[in-house]
Amino acid sequence: MDASAISLYFQTHHTNIQVGMVLMVIGAPCYYTWSAALSKIIGRMEGPIGVLSTTELLGGLMTGVVTAVPAVVWQTAAFRAEARSPETVQTLYDFGWLFFDLTFMFSLLQSVALGVAILIDRRAQPLFPRWVGYACFLVAAIYVPLSLVPFVRTGPFAWHGLLNFWAVFVMFFVLIVIVTPCAFGALRRLEHEELA
Repeated sequence: MDASAISLYFQTHHTNIQVGMVLMVIGAPCYYTWSAALSKIIGRMEGPIGVLSTTELLGGLMTGVVTAVPAVVWQTAAFRAEARSPETVQTLYDFGWLFFDLTFMFSLLQSVALGVAILIDRRAQPLFPRWVGYACFLVAAIYVPLSLVPFVRTGPFAWHGLLNFWAVFVMFFVLIVIVTPCAFGALRRLEHEELA
């Protein structure tokens, strides 16, 4: 869309955008808790040095920030869309997407750290199935094409394209759905080990 169409969209849908962005900012810190729990589990898998658990934790914290900042930027675009020039609304819109997509390395490193930790777990019965580690690497690889977002405006590598929008978002949440029950199982096993 051109600047006028983006501005009109923000004016027409400002309430929905504002509600959605408030929910996005409120929900972003929930990812911290999930990442903190994973970091503790990884710490048990990797041993005392803690590079992987720290990488996973910091990646999770920054992914939360990467989620919240664009929401505030888009909220700003919607807040007074009718009083801003179409070019200003377009700039805020573009900045939000570029910030959101080009900071993919935080989530990539988080996925890689978890994947490596799963594969180096030398327990007789590992805390996570090995295939989950490979799923982490797959998701990390899917993030890499996001580096092409500034260079293309259409097609699968555009911010709204098949790979750089749909595949990234779907796989981000698929990984959460895969990892969460495994993490609960790992936490239960670790608690039993502590009590024993």
